Amino acid sequence: MLAQVFHSYRPFVEANDDVMLSADLQTDIAAHTTQFPPADYPMTMAAFKTVHDDYVILVNVAKGGDAAAVAARNQYRTTTWLPAVEKWADFVNIKAAGDPSIILLSGFHATKTTADASVVPVQMTLNGNSTAPGQFNYESKTKVDSHIFTLIGTIAGDVDISQDGNKIMLHANKDTVITLVNTNNKKGTVTGLTSKKDMDWTIVPRNPAGSGPKSPSINIVIQ
Repeated sequence: MLAQVFHSYRPFVEANDDVMLSADLQTDIAAHTTQFPPADYPMTMAAFKTVHDDYVILVNVAKGGDAAAVAARNQYRTTTWLPAVEKWADFVNIKAAGDPSIILLSGFHATKTTADASVVPVQMTLNGNSTAPGQFNYESKTKVDSHIFTLIGTIAGDVDISQDGNKIMLHANKDTVITLVNTNNKKGTVTGLTSKKDMDWTIVPRNPAGSGPKSPSINIVIQ
């Protein structure tokens, strides 16, 4: 089965996803020197860390919504951050030679280049915590044939979630808030939540073959 790096990072979706990707690339590529020899790197890891760190600064400044700060972040993303990530994607494609398991070691997602033979993703596990007001930190280490994940967060006791294949049904017994987050990453942070709320979270993987089973839910009290 031939595969290549899945370029889900090219369109801008969420700055936190970008930051998580470039952080994971630094850690994961450096951790697998057999598959990714440092002598062949497209740039030094120190240079890439500088690109990442500078982008993080701009992302944080832009969180306030100032138009000039957002424009500066977007320009840096287009002219510096994205070209650097593309160099690593090309490098990983060469070293992986179509092997999706090697691509996944790098921190990138893998996608098939042959006729799609996707099968419905397996059930994932989900871990998480809340270490700051209004935030939920999540991670799933399940290896899964999926590039898109939906996180579902509900106020504990307010909603029952059931599933029939691709159909996810949310049964609310009162006026409540349901949080749905679509992401390309299995690790990240959901912000803007109501503090001091007891929440249940689950994750659903999706690919062209359909939606996988929702994960067992975890209960987190949002700080």
